[in-house]
Amino acid sequence: MLPQNVENYKKQLPVLAQTVEKNISDPVAHKNYAVALYATGDVQKAYDQYQAAIKLNGSDPILYNNLGNVARDLSKFDEAITAYQKAISLNSKTINSYVNLANLYIFTLNKVDLGIEVYTNALVKNPGNVDLQVQLAIAYEQQSNFKEALTIYNSILKEHPGNAAAVAGLARANKVSVQSSPVPTQ
Repeated sequence: MLPQNVENYKKQLPVLAQTVEKNISDPVAHKNYAVALYATGDVQKAYDQYQAAIKLNGSDPILYNNLGNVARDLSKFDEAITAYQKAISLNSKTINSYVNLANLYIFTLNKVDLGIEVYTNALVKNPGNVDLQVQLAIAYEQQSNFKEALTIYNSILKEHPGNAAAVAGLARANKVSVQSSPVPTQ
């Protein structure tokens, strides 16, 4: 986040806190305060505010996604997983929740197979989403399955020839797959 944005959030904190106090039953007030708290680094208080907002409005997938991010940052990984899954169940088109859940599995918990499963399920619900396809290919790279990654990158480039992420991924996966290929003996 840009330093200027953080400073703006810091300036807003007192007003947002007062708004919550005056409107204790307003989930939007809690959400706005939580966003500012998170942006300024007060993760625990942001967590508390997201919990309060969800108690008031348990049908907002954005609240669950954001709670997942905060829980992840507090190393409450099981809770983060549950929150992301709830966000997805409330809105299967919410791409951020899939990405956050998959990245938690892949990069934090080192469960690449589960991350790939999340991306695969996301693409079933959001067919043709190029960003999800790129993320799935990256997950395959993390698994050292360069053949599958290359297949996905090539498929993306067939439909979207100028996709910079796919071009970069293809170059990266090709380079690594060539370096890791066994050299034939004579």
